[in-house]
Amino acid sequence: MKSVSLLKYYTIAFLRERGVIISLVILPLLLQVSAQAAAPKSDILMKFDGSTFTSSGVTLNLMLYSLTAVVIVASISSFFLAHNLRNTSARLKLQGYSSLSLIIGLLTLVILIDVFIVTVIYLYDVAIISVRSDIGFFVSLVSIAVIFSTIGIILASVSDSKSLGLYLILTLGVVDTAFIENPVLSRRYNDNWIDFMPSHGSVKMLFRSVYDTGTAWTESIYLIIIYEIGLLLVLWLYNRYRN
Repeated sequence: MKSVSLLKYYTIAFLRERGVIISLVILPLLLQVSAQAAAPKSDILMKFDGSTFTSSGVTLNLMLYSLTAVVIVASISSFFLAHNLRNTSARLKLQGYSSLSLIIGLLTLVILIDVFIVTVIYLYDVAIISVRSDIGFFVSLVSIAVIFSTIGIILASVSDSKSLGLYLILTLGVVDTAFIENPVLSRRYNDNWIDFMPSHGSVKMLFRSVYDTGTAWTESIYLIIIYEIGLLLVLWLYNRYRN
């Protein structure tokens, strides 16, 4: 019962952020429309997982913009929510809530928001392009949303300045997904250190769910799970040490 009350409290606090709520729908759709409009008309030769294949410009653009849209919106919403709730944590603890229960409540709401964001983007994409696995496409976007939402919560916990924390999360998200983790543009995509970047496992899953690369889209799930567990451990240890 207390967990339900906590989730209700967090939800009400989030609904007060009207600008963030509007961005949950407007920003992803704006990026998707831009991706479709700016897509090259000719097919693009690609190499992934050792396989060479061609992709239409619209499919490639929508896929990459979808990834960036999910990262930006998920990270912003989780960061603002976590940062705005920092001042209420002490009062909630006086009411009997533990640090762990506060983290679980916040993560529950954030995951629900992530699923909503991904659903909006997914419905737009599959109405325009064909993918190899609908489930893989959806799961890959949810996975990257959850990872960057967790990073957003961590940065909200450690950053005293809202503007600095927001700058860091946006910089990391855009640099990672739009540049470093872009197999089409990045020369560093196959470097070993890329495995430590947040979206690496999700990017692999996304490409394998859209194209027939010779590798199942489920191949990268363990990387994503390990990465998320590592982030949750960092979040839990920080809150335990701080308190």
